[in-house]
Amino acid sequence: MIAKITQSLSADPHGAGAIIRRLLGEQAYQHRWRYVMAFVLMGIAAACTAATAYLLGDVVNQAYVHKNFHALVWVGVGAFGLFALKGISTYGQQVTMMQIGNRIVADNQRAMFNKLLHENIGFFSDRHSSEFIARLTTGANAANAMLSLLITSIGRDLLTLVGLLSVMVIQDPIMSIAGFIVAPPAMIVLRKLIRRVRAIVKVAFTGGTLTIETLQETLQGLRVVKAFTLEDEMRRRFDTSVSAVQHEADKWARVANRASPLMETLGGLAIALVIIYSGYLVIEKNAAPGGLISFLAAFLLAYEPAKRLARLNLDLQGMLVGAQMLFDVLDLPPRGEDARPPLALTRGKVEFAEVGFAYRPGMPVLRGLSFTAEPGSVSPSRDR
Repeated sequence: MIAKITQSLSADPHGAGAIIRRLLGEQAYQHRWRYVMAFVLMGIAAACTAATAYLLGDVVNQAYVHKNFHALVWVGVGAFGLFALKGISTYGQQVTMMQIGNRIVADNQRAMFNKLLHENIGFFSDRHSSEFIARLTTGANAANAMLSLLITSIGRDLLTLVGLLSVMVIQDPIMSIAGFIVAPPAMIVLRKLIRRVRAIVKVAFTGGTLTIETLQETLQGLRVVKAFTLEDEMRRRFDTSVSAVQHEADKWARVANRASPLMETLGGLAIALVIIYSGYLVIEKNAAPGGLISFLAAFLLAYEPAKRLARLNLDLQGMLVGAQMLFDVLDLPPRGEDARPPLALTRGKVEFAEVGFAYRPGMPVLRGLSFTAEPGSVSPSRDR
């Protein structure tokens, strides 16, 4: 079963599995030890969160059931230590992840810029410079965002969820079952939404590129725009591209958040079942209230990381498009730089005779150009 899933992810070179595997192998691997350090710090923070939820039960039992002030003091000291350790660990992993991310963004930008420098002029003839600006910024940042989201989801959310679920099972295995009723319906809904998200992001990227293109052309050719009174035309083009981006962004907002009402409703149902069942145990079966408080704290703390993990694939889709934009340029077969033979002359002249030139076949830029540039002159001495 696992082999089939892996094969399906690898089948499409532009699919999520292929892009993620490439990011991990080419970019994350070189920072693996720093990622390990961040992962360990995330684990410490997750353990502190789970331990805090567990301690709440002891607080209630020692204060209201056993009336043991001495034990309550030690519980308070332990809670203080846990929060301090969690704060230090969180600071360390956040700084480490941001430093890794900054390095990945810089390396990707350098790689793309170096790739563009080694292309010939014909490569740029059918592309607008705004496209490369968008790819340089969006692609490099998307690769970093994907890796950060993956590592954080595993190191922070997953470990925190495992720790809190352990507390829930320790306190009451039967009540823990109520917490799992949220997962199946939420996963079904999110799976249907993923297909739409990627198409929306692609259209939004194209519209954003057109916006940059129109702005760049207007500012660089402002004198021409003013001279030929093209303000209305440029305004129309800009409004069209901005409106297209806004439309896709609104569509993204509707699709990406469509699962929230269902997940919140299911979460409320699970909490209601837990409260009713635990209240029955405390009132009718004389169970210690500390277990109820500890379980509820763990359940409420586990809700947010569980929701983020459920949305992980959905959130990755937008970043996948950006990362693919980066790889589309880096993976282009090299066309080679334009031939520039070394020139070693002490004196001479340059003569063009019936010169023709074209970036693309069938679309000449120069046709039958002839002139002679004499030494020391800045204008042709003879035209044909």
